[in-house]
Amino acid sequence: MAAAYGALMIQCSATQHSRRLVVNIDGSGTLKPRRASASAAVVQVPVVGSRRRRRRRGDHVMVQARSGGEYMERALGAVGYVLPMLDGMQYGRYVFAQYPVTEALFRPLFPLLRLYSSIPFSNFVLFFTLYLALVRNPRVGRFVRFNAMQACVLDVLIVLPLIAQRILSPRSGFALDLLVIFYNAIFVALLAAVVFAIVSCLLGKTPRLPIVADAAENQLF
Repeated sequence: MAAAYGALMIQCSATQHSRRLVVNIDGSGTLKPRRASASAAVVQVPVVGSRRRRRRRGDHVMVQARSGGEYMERALGAVGYVLPMLDGMQYGRYVFAQYPVTEALFRPLFPLLRLYSSIPFSNFVLFFTLYLALVRNPRVGRFVRFNAMQACVLDVLIVLPLIAQRILSPRSGFALDLLVIFYNAIFVALLAAVVFAIVSCLLGKTPRLPIVADAAENQLF
């Protein structure tokens, strides 16, 4: 028995006086009661027949609630960024004209873009579908709702320069050169933001775009 090799301390609590009593079992088999001191080392003895097992040091607990959740949530979070990408493809017209190689990279999206452009009010339909079906749906996880809202905010931001361009409508000269630079900058920034957001969602991480993320957070409940 373990009592033959060392002293075993059993901790008990007295119900009437709320005092601790420690019983020493020495090698001779005699019981010597004494009061427990603050410095006494107490070893808790597991109850025989108990189903509880002591967790060994170094065991890892599987945590299922990870950032991004399951693969379906990751896919839903990434799908929302298709909307600003489709609406922002028109900013790449000058990039495609100056660098034909880039047009070949986006050529697989052209059939989808033509279908998207051929449907009347497709951007409004897709925007409100994304907003009502995901952002305002309480049954959808926060990860999906945040990315859907961030995609909606990004889509609104890229529409504003287009409205200003249609009002000013520069056609030649220095104004047109500024328009080309402006379009190229918007397209590159949008492409970088969408790629970063989609890759982050597929990896289960929450992408936070500058300015856009704060606006999206304020719209969530």
